Amino acid sequence: MVPSSVRPRPTAVIPTAFLLAFVQAPAPTRIIRFDAPATVPDRAAQSADCRPSAAAGYRADAFACTAGAKDYDPCFVTTRAGTLLCDVDPRVASSGTLVTRTPPDVPSADTRGPVTRAWFFELPDGTTCRPVTGDRREVAGLTELYTCRFAFPGEADAVLGELDSSTPVWTIQQVQLNKKVEPPTIKSSLTAVVKTVWQ
Repeated sequence: MVPSSVRPRPTAVIPTAFLLAFVQAPAPTRIIRFDAPATVPDRAAQSADCRPSAAAGYRADAFACTAGAKDYDPCFVTTRAGTLLCDVDPRVASSGTLVTRTPPDVPSADTRGPVTRAWFFELPDGTTCRPVTGDRREVAGLTELYTCRFAFPGEADAVLGELDSSTPVWTIQQVQLNKKVEPPTIKSSLTAVVKTVWQ
């Protein structure tokens, strides 16, 4: 007779429904309209030449500005007359660069091009993305509309295409690229959940 201490114990069968109860579906994407803080940071503002925003072209209070040798897009109208807030991280109230808008001598041409769905968004892992405001590359027929600062470098190289807002949980295609060929091709792709969008 096998001692009870060494007898195999029966494996518990856990119902699938019980397991699924612990798998959380992603929360709906938060959509936030950004407004410059009511109190503008008390720091010097650089003089800048401004034109319609490409990154937030759907907003009348957003501009693209050049101050010195640096380009900013978008820059938002503030409560301080003639002053715009640029290069802002909407998660950090004190962030950003102030510029003083110099109106052009003649109305500038509207060169915004295709309008993106957001000027800033965040993935659940902390990755943040902004619109590409220069030349946009195409990979496997998909356009790189956003450039990202990935929370874990090496896990992804780019996001391609536009944000998919067809469900309450917005998504975007996140890819790793095969850079050994020119032009690059897609090595792997996944549908990434978007945590928060700023418009």
